[in-house]
Amino acid sequence: MWRMPHDRFPDFGKLAANLGATMLRLSLVLFLFILGSLAPARAQQWVEHRPSDAGYRVEFPAAPKVSKENIDSPVGKAVMTFAEYEKTGGFALVAMHTVYPSGPPDPQIFLDAARDSGLKNANAALREEKKLTIGGKPARRLVMEMPDTLVGVALVVLDGNRLYNTMAVVPRGEVNSADVERFLNSFALVPR
Repeated sequence: MWRMPHDRFPDFGKLAANLGATMLRLSLVLFLFILGSLAPARAQQWVEHRPSDAGYRVEFPAAPKVSKENIDSPVGKAVMTFAEYEKTGGFALVAMHTVYPSGPPDPQIFLDAARDSGLKNANAALREEKKLTIGGKPARRLVMEMPDTLVGVALVVLDGNRLYNTMAVVPRGEVNSADVERFLNSFALVPR
C-alpha cells in the first residue's frame, strides 16, 4: 500500500494551533476595530467656551456659533448672548447669558419667573426641577418635555444682574447621555 511520507501528512496539531491563533488574531482585530470606532466619542476633544467678561465657562463638542441680541425686559434693556452647537437628530447645546440693568430683589422669585417664561416660550411642560447653588449662587436644574419628542435639560443660574442658562435640547432617549452630562457639568462661574 502506498503511503504519503510522514513529512507530508498534515500535522493536525499545528493546523489547530494555527487556526486558533488566526481566530485569536481576527478577534483581536475585530475588537480593536470596534474599540477604535468608539474611541472618537470618548476621546473627542471638547472646546472650552469662555467669553471675556461674561463670568462663566462651559464646554462644547466643537466651537459654538455665537450671537448677541438686545432685548426689552421688565427691568429695562438687556443684552442676551447665545453660544449654540447643533448636530442632526434634534440635538442642540446652548449657553446663554443675559445682563440686566440691575439684579432682582428676590433671586428665587426671579428664577421662578425665568422658568415660567422659558416653559411658555418653548411650549414645554416642566417634568422635574431641583433648586441648587452653583458657585454659591442660586440655581435651578430643569427637565422639560418639549414638542416633537424632545426634552430640554437646563441649568439656570443667577449671579446678581446676570442670568446664565445652559441647556441641552435632545431626543427623549438622550436626556442622560454622556454628552448632555458633560456639557451641563462643565458649566462654572468664573471671575469676570
